Amino acid sequence: MFRIVSIWWGLLAGILSLQLGNGLQSTLIGLGAVRSGFESAEISLVMSAFYAGYTIGPVLAPALIHRAGHIRVFAALAAAAAAAIPFFPLAAEPWSWALLRFVIGFSLSGMYVAVEAWVNDKTENAERGRVFALYILSQLAGLCLGQFFVPLADPSSPLLFAIAAALVSASVIPLALSKAPEASREAPEPMSLFALYRASPLGFMGSFVAGVLWAAVMGGGPVFAARLGLSPSETAYFMAAGVAGGIVLQFPLGWVSDHADRRVVLTVTVIAAAIAAGWGATQTDTGLFNLAVSIAAFGGLTFPIYSIAVSHTNDHLAPAKRVPASGGLVLIFGIGSIAGPVSVTMMMDAMGPPGFFVLLAIACAALSLFAVLRMAMRPQPASIS
Repeated sequence: MFRIVSIWWGLLAGILSLQLGNGLQSTLIGLGAVRSGFESAEISLVMSAFYAGYTIGPVLAPALIHRAGHIRVFAALAAAAAAAIPFFPLAAEPWSWALLRFVIGFSLSGMYVAVEAWVNDKTENAERGRVFALYILSQLAGLCLGQFFVPLADPSSPLLFAIAAALVSASVIPLALSKAPEASREAPEPMSLFALYRASPLGFMGSFVAGVLWAAVMGGGPVFAARLGLSPSETAYFMAAGVAGGIVLQFPLGWVSDHADRRVVLTVTVIAAAIAAGWGATQTDTGLFNLAVSIAAFGGLTFPIYSIAVSHTNDHLAPAKRVPASGGLVLIFGIGSIAGPVSVTMMMDAMGPPGFFVLLAIACAALSLFAVLRMAMRPQPASIS
């Protein structure tokens, strides 16, 4: 672990700073939309604009990376996101906020493609799972710790937005100073989503389900808590438990995936997550402690799914395909993130609060069944040249 950190400290520190700013601005925008009196449809517009940008970033990022390089693309997109953030308190109109959120969504997804393609290009298969685990761990830690800036000032004041912009801008500094080996800038070979699925069906579906689960928990979790009648502080504890579980198990599961068949690790993990979610569905009347245990176990088992799926996909790809593959996986995660909140809200409307955990259990069970079928069809993954 220490050797990996010594090589990739710049990237990890940069991602931590990026997500500190991202976590802060996301909370400020949610609070600000309510304080500004936005209607539900207007809030949906602002939130949807982020994901619209998020789905376009991975499409354009590979060509930008080939033209300018991974670090330059990261720096340019960080500057774009940082430039957009301070305008939120200056233009409290739904359409203005939607445009700004679109820019941020586009920038963040493009930055993720640049970073993930860089890591995959310069990481050996034997330690890819651990490197990606630390990458995701840095993201989770930043999103969590970013919330501690919120009490420093009025959420509608320009000060907090300026802090968020500064943190996003500062993410470039450690990357620029890092001694991590530079990634190659080979012309990326075209790779459609269908080709990506053919190259790694389990990596493809794992990334999609990871997006569904992440967004269902982070977007639907507060709704679930509110429908149960939990107080704001109890809701915060419930959400923090899920993220904490993801932080605790991220590296251990990454380590295991480096020493075993990643498909087996992913399958066992999602089966255990389905069991945890099923148990959570029976605990909605038992109080905060049991709910927190349920979501902590579920978050610990599912938040690492994306890093395992990405590692599995890249284990068998030629270097020229890794940039477009990274873009495709980020895009698929984003599409899953759009589907997650919609699906979990519909399930809660149909079943009440237990529907939150039921949807999570169904998604995990479906992925585990798919994984078992894929292993039966292809006992050993094939390399894609």
